[in-house]
Amino acid sequence: MQTSGTALIDPFEIFQKVGLSSGMRVADMGCGRTGHFVLPAARVVGEKGLVYAVDILKDVLQSLGSWVKSPRV
Repeated sequence: MQTSGTALIDPFEIFQKVGLSSGMRVADMGCGRTGHFVLPAARVVGEKGLVYAVDILKDVLQSLGSWVKSPRV
């Protein structure tokens, strides 16, 4: 049983099917507050890749930006 937010849609499974890999560029149109695809995509493309988070709500993008910039343990 999966306990994470990937129980219904596993972004890594989708990335594998579409061939997303290190160094690529990808955009999530309508990324939403959780960044369900944005954050896992950043892991896949790595430092040489680029992920665009696009949403019509400015506060959604600010929230994601704050999360990405915050230090993690």
